[in-house]
Amino acid sequence: MCFKRKILISVLLSVLFYQITAGQGKVVITGWVNDYNNKNPEIIYSGASSEINNDKDVKVLSESSGFFKTEIISDNPSYYKVGANTVYLKPGDSVSLKLFRSSQTTEITGDGAEYNNYLKGVSWVEKKKIFLNNLGVSYERIKVVIDSFAVLRIQDLNELKLNDKSLIEKEIARITADRISARLTYANYGRIYDWKDSDSLKNVKLYKFYGSFADEINKLLEIIINRDDYLDIESVRKVLLECKNYDFFVRSNSAGFTELCSVIDNSRLMDRGLNIKDYAGLKSYIDKISSPELKNSFRLKFLKREALMEGKAAFDFEMKDRNGKVFNLSDLKGKVLYIDLWATWCLPCLAQGPMYTELSKKYRSITFVAISIDEDEDKWKKKIISENRETIKEFIADQSSIKEIWELRTIPRFILIDKNFRIITAFAPRPSEKMEIEEYLGYYKL
Repeated sequence: MCFKRKILISVLLSVLFYQITAGQGKVVITGWVNDYNNKNPEIIYSGASSEINNDKDVKVLSESSGFFKTEIISDNPSYYKVGANTVYLKPGDSVSLKLFRSSQTTEITGDGAEYNNYLKGVSWVEKKKIFLNNLGVSYERIKVVIDSFAVLRIQDLNELKLNDKSLIEKEIARITADRISARLTYANYGRIYDWKDSDSLKNVKLYKFYGSFADEINKLLEIIINRDDYLDIESVRKVLLECKNYDFFVRSNSAGFTELCSVIDNSRLMDRGLNIKDYAGLKSYIDKISSPELKNSFRLKFLKREALMEGKAAFDFEMKDRNGKVFNLSDLKGKVLYIDLWATWCLPCLAQGPMYTELSKKYRSITFVAISIDEDEDKWKKKIISENRETIKEFIADQSSIKEIWELRTIPRFILIDKNFRIITAFAPRPSEKMEIEEYLGYYKL
């Protein structure tokens, strides 16, 4: 039944994808993964709909030599992140990338190479270490530093031989957004608040600080708020979404931004799973979205979350124990399962570990299943052997076998499955959310 359901969902998504992409152009990307930390980097779409879903991302599978070739179906020019780089890709483009750990050393050739090489410096605030090199200086001083680097960035832009005026306008918008973002980021380095402050006190201090230079920020915001095509520039979009939370900053009233905010708000209702009480409203909301791109991303997210709703059959996958014996998750059917998806390199995962162990000792009638997605199996074995958590079943699984069916985007991730191998919640509370998770465990322990 579970296997048939997986096929049905895949077919539905494939048909939907075909309907959306039929007749579109394509971008051909070839490249080599050299001194880069991931042999199979993702090509990550960074347009407006990426705030909703990652349906436009492409996973690259490289050969043993590091060579890869892939195609992206696209009807419009778009920005993507490939490895450490941001690139601009147009339908019909053929681009070659030689990826290294640093975006500055990545070699880019082919269509649009001049502009894409300029984009190596897109994270200029971070790369120039503006804050780390100016710790303790006043806001007035850091503002001068920020703007001086922005001038250099514009000078580099003016040296490009770009025939497309819209690209120049987009880069001016990006630089403007970076100037705003850097000013707001000063709060993290300028001792505007103390790390010990409560969230409410921190917000009060931030509100006062941002308000002190609101007029200055508003002049910059006026440059970027009235163009909906700028919403596909990540830095512009992030700044507009941040600034809308403060009443002294001007806000875009464009139809595109208003709809984007609405779609994001409704999408967030599904971030911790699709609840039965929200199901009908979110399903009908799809038809109210006017942007085809946002509608498609929202619909795909809805379909994926629908498959993970309470009461649905749990998705099965293979995993191995420390001795290399292969199991299916469904082999544990018959008991309530509280699953921890984690990795040895994930610090937030490790922070949850002691609390997860503590709960496993308290709720003995529930099976605690820790499943690592580590690629380094030896490192995982050493970790679990050193901890010797006797009340927890330890397994390791291939991340690719879990990622799509369980919508695994970040870890740690916790899942609750009932005795009949049906989903209780695919986005269960973490052990640190003590009151919430103990309410579940207390109910299902009998």
